[in-house]
Amino acid sequence: MPITPLSPDEMPATPEARAEFIKNAVKQNDRDRLRALFAAELRALPTFQADMAAYRPQGVAQFVDTYTETKAKIYLKGPDALKKQAETFLQFREAAAERLWHIQQKKLFDLQCQWRAGQVELPGVRTSWDFQTWEHYLDHCPFLPPLTADEVAVYEAYMRSDRFDYEESSTSWQEYRDFKLANDPDRNHEARASLPAWYEYHNIVTGASALLSLPDVRGDREERYLQCYRAERDAARAATESAADQLPWPPECYGLGAIGPFLDRYEAPTELPRLHRWREAIRQEKARKSVELEQTEYWYHCILAAGG
Repeated sequence: MPITPLSPDEMPATPEARAEFIKNAVKQNDRDRLRALFAAELRALPTFQADMAAYRPQGVAQFVDTYTETKAKIYLKGPDALKKQAETFLQFREAAAERLWHIQQKKLFDLQCQWRAGQVELPGVRTSWDFQTWEHYLDHCPFLPPLTADEVAVYEAYMRSDRFDYEESSTSWQEYRDFKLANDPDRNHEARASLPAWYEYHNIVTGASALLSLPDVRGDREERYLQCYRAERDAARAATESAADQLPWPPECYGLGAIGPFLDRYEAPTELPRLHRWREAIRQEKARKSVELEQTEYWYHCILAAGG
């Protein structure tokens, strides 16, 4: 998502003001303001300016986008992830609770289908890409209704069924175009296999598969706008192509793993220990949840098989 720059008056002028700015943004889960601050700080660094001088401007902008997105994630999720490392007694309960978020993912996806068809308006959604952002911030999504007992019962029935997928936790849940193709009965089995097992089960039980048959009005409109934009961009680029456009792209820095060396290069030494602890805590939490979900699901099925 594009970064909206902070105005000069919004930029913190002292270390204390910066700390207060970040504290308030984290408290309000304001990812956009964090990214705006981090982008301004990154672009102002002489080291960054020197590093990026060798790369094309579009690539530099993309680097700033991905760097600030991951850094904001570290600030928003890192402290809780670090705290949870010491709370081992909650791990199995958290692993089971993690599965409940799959219900919310399906609800978000169904809303995406309706939004694309022009049937609903959703606060905080301006483009189809916003659904892939909300996929990672379900607990802060302003338009998702809370879980109901009936929804949990459907998911429990799914876990009891032979359609249950142990390894589904790593699924990308909002891949509309892939899932739209997967719902096409004329596609071969390999193409259909990309639809998550939970989505397939839910569709069978609730009839929600009809949502995938709705027209993608907004998505098609976005694609037309993008095609026009690309045509104008390419024409303008061809007419005004400069030496800068021939420069290479900068290295990738997307993700908690890739950002590590760049944190070392662009962040203040006093900030690095905390940032790396948070970053590693998020990575370990993700790996731990994957293992614990497998263990929880194994024992859950043992209990079900025993008639518990």
